[in-house]
Amino acid sequence: MEKEENELPLKDKKYVITGTVKQFKNRAELQKFIEKRGGKVVSAISKNVNYLINNDSASTSAKNVAAKKIGIPIITEAEFLEELS
Repeated sequence: MEKEENELPLKDKKYVITGTVKQFKNRAELQKFIEKRGGKVVSAISKNVNYLINNDSASTSAKNVAAKKIGIPIITEAEFLEELS
């Protein structure tokens, strides 16, 4: 039986996770949370990514720099969870 559309609020969205997570045990748990809702987690920033999840948006990490360079929004875990509610 297929899941209904409203059960997959992250369908067709791609995320990159970097940095320390605070609201989940680890990045793997956050990844499972996203995938269970229809989203996809990828390891590298590209123009096909919708969001970079990083609790330190001021970080100068390679992923933050790459996201800013191509205009990918950087959101915190709290912002991510707020969008779902």
